[in-house]
Amino acid sequence: MFLYEDIDVETYKHDFLAKAVDHLLVDVREDDEYHSGHLPNAISIPLSVFEDRYHEIEHTGKPIVLVCAGGGRSGMAAQFMAIKGYTNLYNIAGGTISWAARGNPLEF
Repeated sequence: MFLYEDIDVETYKHDFLAKAVDHLLVDVREDDEYHSGHLPNAISIPLSVFEDRYHEIEHTGKPIVLVCAGGGRSGMAAQFMAIKGYTNLYNIAGGTISWAARGNPLEF
C-alpha cells in the first residue's frame, strides 16, 4: 500500500523546483535544527509536536514534501499523515544533510 514516496534531493529539485510545482515543504526537525539552516520556503512543524499540529497543514491534495536531517523523522511524519488521510506525500531521503552537502542554499 502506497503511503508516501521517498525521493532524493535531485528528484526534489528536478520534479518540484525546476518544474515550479505548487507544493508545501514541511521541515519536521526541532526548532534549533530548523533555525540552524533549512531548505528554502520550508515551514517548521517539529516531529515532537507533529501529532498536535499536523492539522495546520491544509488537506488540499497538492503535494506535501517532508524533510528532516536525514529522512527518518520526515518519513515517520509522512506515514502519520497518510494514516490521517493525507495523500500526495513525499519524503526527502537524505534530508537537509544531503541538500546542504550538494551545495544547495539554506535559509536562516
